[in-house]
Formats: sequence, C-alpha cells, structure tokens
Amino acid sequence: GADGLRWLLAVLGERGGSADALAGLLAVALGSVAGGSSATSRAGRALADLRLDPADPDGAVDVVAVGMGVVLRTLAGPVGGGASRLTASWASQFLAREAAQGVGSAARVGPTTPDPVAAALAVLRSGGDRGSAGRLLGEPAAWTTLLSRPWPAGTADLAAVVSLAAAGPGASAAVEAGLRALGRGLAPDAPDRVLVDQGTLTGIGTAVGGLVAGQPGVLVPLLDAAVRDGGADGDLGASTDTDLRGLAHLFADEARSEPVVSAVHAALRAGEAGVPASSAAALVGATVAVQEHGQRLRHALAYSQAQGEAVDRQLLWTVGVTLPSAPLRGSRGELVGDVLDAAAGLVGADGVVRIGPDTGRVRTAEDAERTAVELLTAEALPPGTVGAAARTGFDQVAAALGRPGPPAPSPLDLLDDVPDPDDRNRWRLRRHPNGVTRW
Repeated sequence: GADGLRWLLAVLGERGGSADALAGLLAVALGSVAGGSSATSRAGRALADLRLDPADPDGAVDVVAVGMGVVLRTLAGPVGGGASRLTASWASQFLAREAAQGVGSAARVGPTTPDPVAAALAVLRSGGDRGSAGRLLGEPAAWTTLLSRPWPAGTADLAAVVSLAAAGPGASAAVEAGLRALGRGLAPDAPDRVLVDQGTLTGIGTAVGGLVAGQPGVLVPLLDAAVRDGGADGDLGASTDTDLRGLAHLFADEARSEPVVSAVHAALRAGEAGVPASSAAALVGATVAVQEHGQRLRHALAYSQAQGEAVDRQLLWTVGVTLPSAPLRGSRGELVGDVLDAAAGLVGADGVVRIGPDTGRVRTAEDAERTAVELLTAEALPPGTVGAAARTGFDQVAAALGRPGPPAPSPLDLLDDVPDPDDRNRWRLRRHPNGVTRW
C-alpha cells in the first residue's frame, strides 16, 4: 500500500542517499507499474496515492523525496516509457514542493544529500522520452523553479531535457509555459518578483532558444495579439503581456534571439503563419520592438543584480563596522563618521551601484521598416505600405511594453532621506537608483 511504499522510500532517504538492492528492487517494480501493466493493481494504486504534500513543513516529507530520488538514480541508462513517465511525475512533485518551501528537499535534509530533481533530469535525459520531457516542462511552475534554483553540478541535463521537449508532442505547451515563467515579475506593476537566475538561463539559453524557435505557431499569434491589443488601448491583457515580456527576456541575449527571430521571419515570409502580407509587416515590426525591449531589459536586470549586491555589502558594513563603532566615537564622532564613509566607498560598501552604461544594440522604427521591406517586398506589396505597417507594429508594441527603468531604491537608501535630529544642519550623502551620488 501507499503507507508501506512511503516507509520504504523514507528508509532509503534516511540512509543518506546511498543506492542499494532495495532501491534497485523498487525501481524495477515501480517502473513496471508505471508502464501500465499493473496500473489497476494494489501496487498501481499505492503508486498513484504516493504524493508529496507541497505545503507540509514536516521534514519527513523531504526524506521521502530524497528516497524517491535514490530510486530514480538507479534508472540511469536507457529506460522504458513507464519509468520516464514515473520520473516526470515525481519531478513535478519535487519542484512543486521546492516552490512551496522555498528550498529543495535535499537542502532540507542535509548539505551532502543528493538532489532528487537532478536525479530525475538525468533519467529523463538518458531515457530520451520526448513526451515525458514535454509533460514536465508544460507547467509554468516547473519552469519557474528550474530557472531559479542553483545548479552546482551544471545545467547540462536540464538543457538536454529542454531539447527533448522541443522535439516532442508537447513542445507548444512547453514554449507557452516557458515564456510565462520568463516573463513573471517583469511588468512595471507586477506583484511578483523576477525569479530567473541569469546564470541558469545562460546555461540553457541555447536549448530554450531552439525550443521557442521551433514553435512559430505559438509566437506569431502572440505577436499578432500584441499588435492588435496594443493598438486598441495599449493594454495587452495579463497573459499576453507576461508571455511577450518572457520573449523579450529570452531576447536579452542576442545569440538566443537570432534563431527565434529567423524562425518567425521565415514563417511570415512563407505565409505559413496564416496572416496576409500587410499584417505580416506589422508583426515584423513587433518582433523588432521585442528585440529592442530585450536589450534594455538586459541592462535593467544587470543593474538590479548589482544593486542587490551593493545593498548586501552596505548592510554588512553597517552591522559589522558602523554600528559597533558608534559608542567609541565620542567628541570626534563627525570626523570618525566621515572616515568610515570614505572607507565604505573604497571597499564598495557605501550602497552605490557601480555599473557601466547600457551598451546593447538600439533598434528603432526605422530598423523595423528596413527589415520588413527586405523581407516582404517580394510579395508584390509597395515598399511604402510594408514600411508603414512595420512602423505601426513597432510603435504599438514598444509603447505597450514600455521602457525598463531602474529598480526601486533600497530601504537603506530611503533611510538617508530621514532627517537626523542630532545633525539638522548637515548635508547628508544621498544615494539614488541611477547610481548618482550628491551632497
């Protein structure tokens, strides 16, 4: 039954992740059951009832998850479809619990515990089951956790699973889910945080670009909706806005954008997208607008990361140096404060964001017009008509997306604006999100 299976998995998890004969026995038995031959048997029901509660704070649930990962680790090498489906199902549970708890089960059990998510991805990669990979990546929540978690052993298995999904029947759903996860938190008024780790995205960027490039049937309707809704009232709608910002996030790296843009252009030029040439020109302009937004977003994300690091250093300096030195200042407190401020600046602990200018390529409506004319004038449309439509598409989507700005000031910066009752006549150093300091 489910209780007995859970107990056996807990035994494996408590052993610190060491695979043994018990793990091998469970792997063979559960793989056979998941394959469908015994799905209605007692074993099949036990497997179906084995669920990890995402919200349960009890660490015993994480021990069971680690045991599940141990079972999966014994499946390295070619596996059957049943084992792959089991792996995808368990991986979804691992990721759902990690999202709810804020940390993976392996980290909750112990620092040297093997990661069950990594084990699941290794099995999916070795099994080569495109359908199972697509089912796992067809969930935005799975993407969000995969893109935000650390990967100390590298992202090769994750990239391989993304490539498997790209060649499978669930590729379109995987693209939609991936764009939704990439766009989370990027709208100016979004209540969510941006959770994507840029190092992770860099590691799997080529695979994600290939996945998205293979689905122009998803991208063209998205761009068409952006042009249509952006031109109507500037409001793209929540889902379209998030997906379009996710595409811009992918475009933050030029190398990732090239295959996707080429695929969209090829579909528009060949008429495969099902839109007339006049509408295709507007979609070319919309694509250029998303590319432009992606380049500005690249710098905004880099600034946000630099700001976070600056705030961390400033906080450590305040707690470790500024506050402990306060009782020792005496009558020379102002001089000591000036010296400490100068020292904080020298070691980069003053909260100032130090980052270079935005050097990304700038694209304009003229670029959109030129691209559309080169791409579509062979369709017997006058260049002026094509150019005007491309400019319209660019302007409408660019206006709907807006321009990424600097992040909000940190709480420590805001404290600088609070009047000091003991020093009312002194000008105070103020730090602002744009990196400028002034007296």
